[in-house]
Amino acid sequence: MKAYLLIIFLIFQISFGQERVITGKVLGDDLLPLPGVAITYNFKGTMTDINGYFELKIPNNLEQIKLAFLGCYDEYVSISTDCNYYGIILQTSSTYCFVTPQKANRLEKRHRKKVSKLYKEAYDKKLFGEKKSCR
Repeated sequence: MKAYLLIIFLIFQISFGQERVITGKVLGDDLLPLPGVAITYNFKGTMTDINGYFELKIPNNLEQIKLAFLGCYDEYVSISTDCNYYGIILQTSSTYCFVTPQKANRLEKRHRKKVSKLYKEAYDKKLFGEKKSCR
């Protein structure tokens, strides 16, 4: 009987206790590494090093992580199960004083449209390294 309980306990641990490690690099919209970016999920997390690299142990069933840095928009990144390296660009947040809300929205949308160009430039310059990024 004790052997059966031990086997059931081990199966439970194997099926629900699996974790994996994701890594990546975080750049600002000036394409320079961002040190000290907080990367979190469920009140756990890590920070990027001086070169913008991070390593984070996550459960296999995690769907997204949050990246936050002072002066930048928070970024929520979807996690895929088949990829472990993420190259991420955080954009600086802007405050528009003395403009109408409609104009502020237009300016913010224009600012956010630059993201795809920034990613292309970062990949062309190999700023995320030689690894294939999931993003």
